[in-house]
Amino acid sequence: MKAQILSAKNVIKYVGTNIATVFVIAGLTNMAHANTQSILPDCDQDFHQKFASKRLYRHVCQDEQLKEHNEEIKAQYLQAQLMSNAPLKLLLLSQQQWESFVNKCKTKACIAQQYEQRIDELVYLTSMNQSLTQHFVRYVDGKVDPQSTSLQIQQLDRNRIKIEATQFRDPNNSDAARYAHLRSYTMADALQEISDLDSRCQYKIKRKFSILKLESDEEICKRFAGTYKLYD
Repeated sequence: MKAQILSAKNVIKYVGTNIATVFVIAGLTNMAHANTQSILPDCDQDFHQKFASKRLYRHVCQDEQLKEHNEEIKAQYLQAQLMSNAPLKLLLLSQQQWESFVNKCKTKACIAQQYEQRIDELVYLTSMNQSLTQHFVRYVDGKVDPQSTSLQIQQLDRNRIKIEATQFRDPNNSDAARYAHLRSYTMADALQEISDLDSRCQYKIKRKFSILKLESDEEICKRFAGTYKLYD
């Protein structure tokens, strides 16, 4: 999907310029800064030169297309905060995890691939109705999984359910090895056991309120096993 290139100014114009909107934008911006310090380069500031030794700054700020993508991601993230019905804290966490992931890139090609994918993800979160999707994040030892493992349960219709899970690996890997994926379809009354369509791994799902446990008896299938917390 080719995302329309936006700027922060265009986002504000899109949602309106009344005083209420200005307060919403300011509130969301302040909330984001209070919870995380973005590592995305600010190539328009003179002081960015002192970060020239940092790989992400160096690659992005010296390439016009990457600079354009860099600003587009900032604008699309703001638009997602304003317009998506996905949980705000999920948007914040996903942005933090993605920024940490792209910062591991060693080449310009890796950064470009990650930027393009993140733009598509933000457009999807903004344009698609998230009200029928439950988003879960895996926790390890009481903290968010450092491998950024997430799981989504989507109600497709009255009876069908889609389960997807993603785990970050290494952005410098080949296309097939950058992420690990789990994908399954089931019926609403059969959600207790699922099978990954690709690996054929079998999983048991145990759900209690906002906590979901994914279990597998097969050692090779335990990549996605663990305790997940609902982000709502």
